[in-house]
Amino acid sequence: MSDDAISGKRGRFAPSPRLLAIRSRIDAIDVEIVRLLAQRADAIMEAVPEKRDEPPELVHERTRAVLEHVKALAAAEPTALEASFVGLVDDVYATLIRASIHRQRILYRPSELQPGRG
Repeated sequence: MSDDAISGKRGRFAPSPRLLAIRSRIDAIDVEIVRLLAQRADAIMEAVPEKRDEPPELVHERTRAVLEHVKALAAAEPTALEASFVGLVDDVYATLIRASIHRQRILYRPSELQPGRG
């Protein structure tokens, strides 16, 4: 992101010092979110060999359990987004899980991705 995009400098609009400080705090939070997502991805890939032969119904059960867990965490977290925050967390984690499952299949079960096989 360019410095102008980060700081909000566009045309005649000059963001207040408070807005710049809030944006700076958001940027720092984004760094932490990305770092934590990378750690989560690494942990998932570390677990893959341990669950290589796991039946699909257990994968679905685990997916449901993770989504229910994070939605409960989101519901308990005070936020200005209120109820929509739970939906946001659900969407984010559903996307993370789909991407993770896809990556695991590419690495460990490539035949499942080929038409007419697996």
